[in-house]
Amino acid sequence: MSFTRDYERPLNWQDFEDLTQGMFRVVYDDVDAQKNGRAGQAQAGVDVYGRDRDGMHIGIQCKKLDETGPGGEAVPGGVLTLRQIKDEIQKAELFQPGLGSFVMATTAKTDVKMQAKVRKIDESRRANGDFGVTTWYWEFFNGWLNNEASLQQWYYKDVLHTRHPETTDRFILETFHMAFSRNAFRDPIGREEPQPFLKAIEDTQRALNTGELRDRETKAVIRKAPGGCGNISSPEFQKQLKLVQDSVAEVRKVYKDARDSNPPGLIEHVMQVQIIDPLVGPRLDELRADAIRHLNEVLKDAEVPLVNSPLL
Repeated sequence: MSFTRDYERPLNWQDFEDLTQGMFRVVYDDVDAQKNGRAGQAQAGVDVYGRDRDGMHIGIQCKKLDETGPGGEAVPGGVLTLRQIKDEIQKAELFQPGLGSFVMATTAKTDVKMQAKVRKIDESRRANGDFGVTTWYWEFFNGWLNNEASLQQWYYKDVLHTRHPETTDRFILETFHMAFSRNAFRDPIGREEPQPFLKAIEDTQRALNTGELRDRETKAVIRKAPGGCGNISSPEFQKQLKLVQDSVAEVRKVYKDARDSNPPGLIEHVMQVQIIDPLVGPRLDELRADAIRHLNEVLKDAEVPLVNSPLL
């Protein structure tokens, strides 16, 4: 059985250019694909260039875009705008020799409306004898990484694994910040539906253990920091994060024990959790607050924004 993996986006523009160069060599079968110049030099809108199988010159502009997470941290993703595309096309007109095709490569999520606009631009330009235009969104990169074993292995070995440990740590901790900024660690017990609360706690455990953060509604992976707590380089951080994991595990245990006890300490109704044992609610709030406090100690030392919660 095959499965599709959601690969981690590059954290910086240099890594993204490296990946795009590797992609060019695979997509266009051109081992001579190169980066255009170096940082600080005028590049005529082209970061990576080479030829396709017919010998036509292809130029790629790399746009590593970020969106803002709940604590103000940069989260790989972002939005590619029509203005950005048009500006880069104009710059690429100056590239020599003239291009046969131009690609906007981005870490942004696929935008169907923008793709339609780019197709119209492409059709109009080709009708006038100008180079064509297309976009590579992150899903395009992800598809090739899933289907090309050599590209996949190279990306992990030569791009992701050459990062400084501090950079990887920060990405993982920002993922934890996102996980603990959700309702399961903000609202008093009883405000959410029973299964979503328990599922949210289990999702938080998954994020800590594997680095995989899922969307509450769609269940799709929205962020992946491979390895989770186990991939943190600092022994001190790992020790503190173990306390976070223990607190979250205890939340799950206290909740399930109270639900399953006879008589029950809480009752799950269709739309709410009814607390029967007066000690259960405060205990669940205390454990969740403890988890956030332990995490915030690590975030503070790593200079990552702290988690703010009414439970604190």
